[in-house]
Amino acid sequence: MADDIRQFKVYLPADLIREIKYRAIDTEQSLSSITAAALREHLRAAAHEGEDMTTTGVEGLIVYTRNWGKTVAFWQALGYQVEFETGRNSGRLEHPAGGPYLFVVERPASQDPEIQPLVAASDADSFQPPSAGTVEHPFTGRPWGSAEMLLRDPDGRHVSIQVPRPASAGEPAADS
Repeated sequence: MADDIRQFKVYLPADLIREIKYRAIDTEQSLSSITAAALREHLRAAAHEGEDMTTTGVEGLIVYTRNWGKTVAFWQALGYQVEFETGRNSGRLEHPAGGPYLFVVERPASQDPEIQPLVAASDADSFQPPSAGTVEHPFTGRPWGSAEMLLRDPDGRHVSIQVPRPASAGEPAADS
């Protein structure tokens, strides 16, 4: 496939061209590879347009830890960068190459460390939890602007389902 590469001329806004050039330099990627990846993702999404999809996939991973500092240092050594910290021994890390983000949360020593997938859904009203799992708690407003439903899969692992917080989700939980 690499042997059959051809030129494809497009016109883009100047600010977008600048932004993508800087991104290419920062990530040491070619403009062609960035553009090809973006177009493939667009075609993948367009292929499923109009389908009744209950989720949009794993958006991130929640990493529960006993030591925020050591865990963040570990992930930074693997190339992740801190996007923001909450000031409560938690924060979001992203990898420059993309992929799901990590949200690291320090827990008390009495609670086990855990990695939990964070699955995005469009809204709480249309989401139907899978019958193979169990709902540990229904959608509850969270301080970060989402509503979260906590599920357990058939083996008992937690899965966080998050949607934009609707008015019906109530106020954010105080312990979040």
